[in-house]
Amino acid sequence: MLGLIAQFRQQNVPQKQKTMIERKPAPTKGYTQQAERAGLLCTEELQIATERCRKKVEAIAKQCRFRPYRRFRDVEFDIEEDKERCLHGLATPLNSRYSPADVMRVSQIFDKPKFFIDGANCFDYGDLIEKICVARDEKVGVYGFIFYRDAGWVDVIIDDLLYTSIPKYEELSRGEKNLYHNDKQKFNSGARKGGQSLFFAKSGTENETWPAFGKGVCQVAWRLRRDRRGLAADAIEDLTGGVSTIFHVHDILDEEQFWKKN
Repeated sequence: MLGLIAQFRQQNVPQKQKTMIERKPAPTKGYTQQAERAGLLCTEELQIATERCRKKVEAIAKQCRFRPYRRFRDVEFDIEEDKERCLHGLATPLNSRYSPADVMRVSQIFDKPKFFIDGANCFDYGDLIEKICVARDEKVGVYGFIFYRDAGWVDVIIDDLLYTSIPKYEELSRGEKNLYHNDKQKFNSGARKGGQSLFFAKSGTENETWPAFGKGVCQVAWRLRRDRRGLAADAIEDLTGGVSTIFHVHDILDEEQFWKKN
């Protein structure tokens, strides 16, 4: 009986081990980073999104100049006529709600609006924002941005309506009007002009309109029904398409050397 079992087992043992399939590694190819896209995740989809965004901005600008000959207003994200829906989510608690005083266009806030004046410096994300804001027409008031969300590039078109922290002259108390000698023009030119009157992002340089970029970030979050609050690392991923790494600053071995290399 034992002999029969041994013979049965021997018959079921494969005579020869199957040869494993071996694949040769793919040949390495050199890659040259596009200078104009440095800092962004370069994919074919990036170029498609960029071209799509530019065409949208061009079409909007052409339409506004032709008929009805007025500045662009984004009716899907109208911060003036649909303030509550644009500012807050359904679950936003009362103590976390925003209360901007008014809505004004860039041309009303600044005398000589320009996206960047004398270029960007090392203390801001100017170069990156210039690559993300792929098209704009300041006269019409339309800006086109691209962001990386949910493993893909998306384009966002915004108008130049921005929230401000200074109310209209008609909303002032009698005492507040007396401070300006009841002169509406003096109040508007002194208090409501300039970037410091903006409710959210502000530039340290007067007449710079890049704070409109913040509206683009809010709009893409609103479109995807995301909470606008989050980590700075999440924001950098949305801007570049890269992968962020979080670490403790006090774990850096040599701070001076670290900042030189990074």
